[in-house]
Amino acid sequence: MILETVIVHGSDFIEWLDASGNAGGTVRRIAPARLRIELTKAPRNLRIAHKPRATALLRTTDTPLPPAKEPARLALVVPGEATPAQRVPPAQNPYQIEGIVRDPAGEFLPRRFSLNGGTAAGHQIRLFRSPLGSRYGSAGGVFGRLTFADDAPAAWALVELSVKPPLGATQTYTAQADAHGEFILPLDRLPAVAVDAVVKSYPATLTVLASATTDPNTPFDPDELVACDVATGKDAGGQPEFAPSLSFTFTPGAISRVVSPEHSLLRLKSN
Repeated sequence: MILETVIVHGSDFIEWLDASGNAGGTVRRIAPARLRIELTKAPRNLRIAHKPRATALLRTTDTPLPPAKEPARLALVVPGEATPAQRVPPAQNPYQIEGIVRDPAGEFLPRRFSLNGGTAAGHQIRLFRSPLGSRYGSAGGVFGRLTFADDAPAAWALVELSVKPPLGATQTYTAQADAHGEFILPLDRLPAVAVDAVVKSYPATLTVLASATTDPNTPFDPDELVACDVATGKDAGGQPEFAPSLSFTFTPGAISRVVSPEHSLLRLKSN
C-alpha cells in the first residue's frame, strides 16, 4: 500500500563537458560533484542537485502561466499513489541563470556561464583543462603564451589548432589559456610519422579566440570570445604583421613552444 507519493518535477539539467584536446573524440562528461557552482542570477526558489552525469535544476513552484491563477506546483506530496496526470510536468515559464563554475582541484579552468531555463531541456557547458590538468601523451603537443600588443595577457583565450597528416583527415584540437595567457595543448590521437615517410612533420594552422576586455582575476565566458589576428612576423619597420591564422609545421611526438615569428611569444590583435 502506497501512503503518499513525493513528486519533484525537474526544470532542466546541465551536462559539464571536457572540451579540451581533440574535437573529434567521444563526449567526455565531467562528474558534477567535483565542481563548485556559484549562481549570480537565478530564481529565488531554484536549487541544484548533482547527479552522477549531470546537474539537475529544481524548483518548488513557478509563476502562473496565463490564464492560470495559481503558481504551478513543481514539488508536491500526493496522498496515496500519484495518477499519470499528476506525474506529467506542468508548463513552466522561462527564466535565466548566470553563474561561475570552478574546479577546486584546479584541473579545469573556471568560467562564467548563462542559460535560459524552464524548458525541461538539457544544456551542455564546455570546460577546458588548465595547464596543471593537461598531460602530454606519446603524440606530444604544443604550448605557448598569448598577449596583446600592450603586453597584457590574453586571459582565458581559446587556441584552436588544425593539423593535417599526409594520410587521413585533418585533426582539430582546442585549449584554453589561463589567467596569464599560458596554454598547454596535447595532440592526442595524432597519427605517428611512418617509418619510411619522407616528410617527418605535418602542416599546422593556429587560430585564436580572445577578448581584450577579459580580467585575469575574473573568469570569462569562453562562448563570448571572438576571433583575433595573430602576429606572423614583422615588417621592414619592425612593426608586427598580423593575419587571421599562424601556419607552422609540427613533428609528432615533439613538445614544441609556439611563438609568432620574430617575437618571443604569440602576439594578438583584436579585430
